[in-house]
Amino acid sequence: MISVIISCSNCGHAVVLNPTEDNQSDVTSTLRKENKFYATISYVDSSEPKIEDDFIAKLTTESKENIRDFVEQNIIEQVDIYTELLDVTFTCKECGDSIELKDI
Repeated sequence: MISVIISCSNCGHAVVLNPTEDNQSDVTSTLRKENKFYATISYVDSSEPKIEDDFIAKLTTESKENIRDFVEQNIIEQVDIYTELLDVTFTCKECGDSIELKDI
């Protein structure tokens, strides 16, 4: 079993993130319960269209009355959405010291 310890060397506050049965850790609820640190997560969302030929072919054959419904039902499949985690920062609520985890 692996546990993660967040410890402030300035004031001595510490929190242990223990795994659940499925080897996950409830970070937010543990930090909230212990009330010693808070976490900040930085991320970037991006999207990229990927209009496929099949979509265009079907779109051009749809009747004028059905185009709106067809697009609403199929447009999400024509876009790739990415979320990139940039960093996670843990900040001690007692003294304000922090650590920023990068290159995740």
